[in-house]
Amino acid sequence: MTWLLLPLLTLGALLLGRNVVRLATGRGDDTAVDDASARRAVLTAALAHRSLDLPAPRAAGAARDAAPRRRTVGTVALPALTACAVLAVTLSLHALAERADHAPTTLPLPLPLTLTGHTGYVYAVTWSPDGRRLASAANDGTARIWDVARAATVLTLTGHLGGVDTVAWSPSGQRLATGGWDGTVRIWDTTSGSTLRGNLLSDPADFGTRCDGRVDTVAWSPDGRRLAATCDLGHVLIFDGVSGRMLIDLGPQAGTVGALAWSPDGTLVAGGGSDATARVWDAASGRTVLVLTGHTDAVDAVAWSPDGRRLATGSYDHSARIWDATTGRPLTTLSGQGGTVCAVAWSPTGGPLATAGGDHAVHLWDPVTGDSTGRPLTGPSADVTSLAWSPDGRALAAGSDDDTVRVWSPLP
Repeated sequence: MTWLLLPLLTLGALLLGRNVVRLATGRGDDTAVDDASARRAVLTAALAHRSLDLPAPRAAGAARDAAPRRRTVGTVALPALTACAVLAVTLSLHALAERADHAPTTLPLPLPLTLTGHTGYVYAVTWSPDGRRLASAANDGTARIWDVARAATVLTLTGHLGGVDTVAWSPSGQRLATGGWDGTVRIWDTTSGSTLRGNLLSDPADFGTRCDGRVDTVAWSPDGRRLAATCDLGHVLIFDGVSGRMLIDLGPQAGTVGALAWSPDGTLVAGGGSDATARVWDAASGRTVLVLTGHTDAVDAVAWSPDGRRLATGSYDHSARIWDATTGRPLTTLSGQGGTVCAVAWSPTGGPLATAGGDHAVHLWDPVTGDSTGRPLTGPSADVTSLAWSPDGRALAAGSDDDTVRVWSPLP
């Protein structure tokens, strides 16, 4: 609230200064200040304005009144209060700037954009909460953090013994979770790139009985307090996001769970399985809430609508489907994509649903009617494996088996 209060302090300081002068001089105006003190006040304000690269204030009083007036307590009070007012303005502007630093930003560069540097298939992409950076995971054994505005890698995260299948940015923006072929879940500092936790699956029993050497998906809860991970043997594990302690094992499913997503309110977890079903679990109890049937091949992608009322799935059967997230009733089938659907992503604004996969393109759909909303986004020369909208919904990133990350601005 500081950024709201400081402008009020500014106004209060100016009004107080005017009243002090009136009381000291016994006059109904604020001209009882000699030209020297006025110049000192203007100089103070000018220096503060220069530090902010703002236009200097005009010395209106000093230029207008060349003859000295009788000195009063206002001679001292007004310059001091003027300086206080300038300081309040300065702090207010800095507070606004700091507040803006934590808000999602619109990318200041022409799109589309291709990010290169990985030397293997890019399996996953995720945005930082402020929309300024991207993270990607690839089978070259690394995860990368990119400065999107500069189209440059700022951190390369190494430590997994084998490919990195999945990556997720914490809601705070300070941590990144990755999962790999080596059966480990690692947590990284997004500023330094240092490892905060080498492996959440530190119990030797976890490696053999739960993950069988591979972590397929990781996903943070919306509040960042929990982290969910899926493993090759069909287990869905939920950890404490701070201590790393495992909270619940949803148990082995009928097949491998290759996709995972939290509901917007953090109470439910949805997963897509190799048994052609999608399931929804209660995140606290582990109880199965819904089993969604209708696909005829493995479900490799899941995504919640921003309001949590619908769930989208993508499948190897070349279709995407939209379901009522309360009843499990199928609402819409999105057909016409020329290949497997490996990724689905719902715009955070509630707008189009993006799908991608085996036809090397990204498709945009009206989630209500199921109609295509425009020409496919093209560029990748191989399967598109993952999708992620920027927090402001203006940019869409995709990872591909051609070793690249691409970013488009699909909306007008």
